[in-house]
Amino acid sequence: MIRAHRALVAFLMLVTFAGVALAAPPAHYFSNPVDACDHDRTLDRVLRDLKKDGFREIGVDQQPIYYFVPPTGDHVWGTITYTNIRNVGGDYSLQTDYAKVTAEVSYYEGFGYRISKITTEETTVY
Repeated sequence: MIRAHRALVAFLMLVTFAGVALAAPPAHYFSNPVDACDHDRTLDRVLRDLKKDGFREIGVDQQPIYYFVPPTGDHVWGTITYTNIRNVGGDYSLQTDYAKVTAEVSYYEGFGYRISKITTEETTVY
């Protein structure tokens, strides 16, 4: 009888702790928008692929959204844009490829900052 009781208690504790573990947030959140971008795997993969294709980073711009009234709850913080360049012409050509990668960063109340959307834009200047 004691063994059955111990087994039942162990099973109930396992179910209780498993339920607590499942209630954790599904992704990583960070204390500021820059850390959210620095540690995002998808954004890192996109930037690494651009580097493999011969692009080099020439600038990073932050564009926060300034609200008249401080928002409550989940909201978009703003965007961080990475500008990359690649010279594709010959020695005397001015042909240049530009690739902009924009990460939209959102704030989730109670958790922190996280990237909510990534967009890319490629243009060629002749």
